[in-house]
Amino acid sequence: MSCGDAAGSDQNKRLGRLPWRTLGLPDLRDGDGERLWYAVSNNFKKKEHTSCGNPADAGCLNSDSRGTITVRDASGKVVYDGVNPDSFVPSGAIAVIIAPGGVLSRQDTGAPQSRTAANVNNPSSYLDIALGEDNANLADGSGNGFISGPVMAGSNVIVNDRVAVISYQDLMPVLEKRVAHEVAACLDLYAAQPSNSNRYPLAADAINSGAFNNFSDVAGTRLGRVPDQPFTATCTSSAGTTCDVPPNPAPAGSMGRDWGNAACNLYSGLAWWTNWKLHVFYAMADAYKPNFPLTLPSCGSCLTVNLPAPAAPASGRKFVLMVAGKRLAAVAGGQPRGAIAELGNIANYLEGNNTSLEVLETKPSSTNFNDTVVYR
Repeated sequence: MSCGDAAGSDQNKRLGRLPWRTLGLPDLRDGDGERLWYAVSNNFKKKEHTSCGNPADAGCLNSDSRGTITVRDASGKVVYDGVNPDSFVPSGAIAVIIAPGGVLSRQDTGAPQSRTAANVNNPSSYLDIALGEDNANLADGSGNGFISGPVMAGSNVIVNDRVAVISYQDLMPVLEKRVAHEVAACLDLYAAQPSNSNRYPLAADAINSGAFNNFSDVAGTRLGRVPDQPFTATCTSSAGTTCDVPPNPAPAGSMGRDWGNAACNLYSGLAWWTNWKLHVFYAMADAYKPNFPLTLPSCGSCLTVNLPAPAAPASGRKFVLMVAGKRLAAVAGGQPRGAIAELGNIANYLEGNNTSLEVLETKPSSTNFNDTVVYR
């Protein structure tokens, strides 16, 4: 199923058959032998021609994205609200998968659904209507979504579509963990290069990266966002010579100025990373910062991560990665992330101890904490 234009105005590009071949799935069928249908929220569709150009763009897909599909139960009650009336609680469905069931007479025509070859891709031939909700008609970001059956009229079934929902809570925590592990893998690969002596690049300043889209590493910065290569401040040599922009060679006796490994999936300009850059923060132990002449670090000055009780704190940590979750109403005035100045405030993204060095924390998601934390 193609995903249509940026505005998502073409329903047929967001409602169609489940693309089971693309997903590497078997040819899934429902209990009546029918292939499954699928709809995706405009905010989560793949749109290569409108990918996130800058980290602060409104269309970036990250923890602040909302599903925008409304789903009702068999009584007509809204259980997923695509309008998202609450600024802090994502309530719309990200995607739905629909088992269409056997042929019924649609309530708008009174005629049995025709499922001949000519109508095989016509939603009305498979999806039903009741209580003012037409499953063959989707208006993203509105009350017009889907109703899940069975819906009865007397003794007759008038909707036999079964709707399975992918919600924000189903997807986003998993996605945040994946982002954290992708970044951690790149940091591991960087430190493992012999020339880097198990040390890590300096961080990007939170204000520069948020307010000015400048993700360059900054001398002495151990808490901030993940830097873009070239790592000019990190790469300073023992003689004090700084790295020039590639392709000029790095000074002798310096750390690498880039990730340096094709296995790293973290480069400026990659669409997935541009979506997430503002939401990922990085803390580095003082013992593992760039140090010239380069020597192998020892953890005399390392980070500590407080863990949920009764676990003891995780001490001796080389770095800690934190992926910010959605805005929390109870934290820092609602953690605003709209104005340029707000993007540079770490407290608008992270909670608890994670806004400062040297002791950070991880704990279950709650009304005042939802950082995803990975550490080494």
